[in-house]
Amino acid sequence: SPSRVIVDLPAGRAPLKLPRRILGKLQVEWRSGQGGFPGRFADILSLAQGEPVFALDAATLIDPRLPASLVNLHRGVAVLPRHGEDRAAILLLGAERPSSETILERQPADLYSLAEQLVGAGAVSTFQDAEFDGFVRRLRRTLPYYLFRIDDPARAAKVERFLFWSNYKGSTDLFTRYVYPPLVWAMVRPLARCRVHPNWVTLLSIVLALGAIPFWFNGYFVIGFVMAYGMSILDSVDGKLARLTFTDGELGNIMDHGLDMVHPPLWYLSWA
Repeated sequence: SPSRVIVDLPAGRAPLKLPRRILGKLQVEWRSGQGGFPGRFADILSLAQGEPVFALDAATLIDPRLPASLVNLHRGVAVLPRHGEDRAAILLLGAERPSSETILERQPADLYSLAEQLVGAGAVSTFQDAEFDGFVRRLRRTLPYYLFRIDDPARAAKVERFLFWSNYKGSTDLFTRYVYPPLVWAMVRPLARCRVHPNWVTLLSIVLALGAIPFWFNGYFVIGFVMAYGMSILDSVDGKLARLTFTDGELGNIMDHGLDMVHPPLWYLSWA
């Protein structure tokens, strides 16, 4: 993990209130920079005192898998959008990096402009797809990294859609292709807005999965089917909600996949 996290805020902007679990792991330093981007970035390089710098813009949404791929690189590198449609960038600068005077002389407008300038000057290299391990074990898919700049509501909505569909394992039947996605999408957005933790969704799916058993056992197959159908939808909702809100955790995965192993034989027994 980084030894220091320096957050450069616009003048007059108050620091954010971060959860204690984050503040307990990271040393966050808030500063209010003056002037334009070149001077403020040069000041941060001075504060780093020769240590490697991992720089990103708060308006940029980065793939959470990217830092793990970059941390082992022993050179200056710029991560740019794979298709060039966004002014988004990440910069990893090592001990041998451009001086503050060089950055002030180039007068970049933002981090993306600085990354392009440094790549063009040969000061840093571009991050290559071959350097990124895109396999996602839980989805059993290989996904390329993403990098988006979100500067308006329309862009945010487009990125939400991208993240939603990229987190699908795939379609195996008509239900998973045409019926589930609209229902799951309609539920994920309001749950995310209300900050509902995905583990609560998983708990509700467990209640529905186990609750259907006594109904089937006593011959109430329609009620049991409705509960099972609700469970199967929530089983998709919790995973999408976790990955879209970056709250994916081991406890949720144990609960989710543990239910998948426990409930099928109990369902078969109750049907019999």
